[in-house]
Amino acid sequence: MNAHGSMTTMPVPTGARVRRAWETVSDELRRSTAAAVVTAVLLASALPLAPVMQAALAVSGGMLALAALVDVCEHRLPNRLIGAAAVAPLVGAVVGLEFRVLLQSFGGALVAGGAMLVVRLARGVGMGDVKMAAAVGAGVGMLSIDRAAVAIAVAALVAAAWGAARRRNSLPLGPSLWFGWATTIALAAFGW
Repeated sequence: MNAHGSMTTMPVPTGARVRRAWETVSDELRRSTAAAVVTAVLLASALPLAPVMQAALAVSGGMLALAALVDVCEHRLPNRLIGAAAVAPLVGAVVGLEFRVLLQSFGGALVAGGAMLVVRLARGVGMGDVKMAAAVGAGVGMLSIDRAAVAIAVAALVAAAWGAARRRNSLPLGPSLWFGWATTIALAAFGW
């Protein structure tokens, strides 16, 4: 009981949320999530960045993939995974002494998070989606700030197509945001 006499619920640890989501989803979705984590590592390692920044970007992409899995099950994004995904690129830039990259990462977070916040104000998405968009922007912003807008545009197109195909107005946005991140990183890895 709390001070007001009502029952309080303890927050579920993030690891337990991921584990529960993993156990709940189909084998196909488990394989897709594992492939997304591996893809994040491979894409990050294909970029012409210092190893510490490649590792930071891989961690960020992996955390985004796990957050997307939880979003599919709960229709809520876990703050700790999103926070780790947002902080990893910043830490990588600081450890690598790449202050230009640090500024770009912050800028990318502002662009992507700001774009999603505009949608939020129109009551289109939840705050978790805004935070995940900022994390996506922080990651792709390591390469350049303008890539943050590309990642969010790709995510919006994928979400719209997915919603139309499933004939739904409401769906978890985490997977589309991860896909926007991955597509933008892949484009960069292949020279764009």
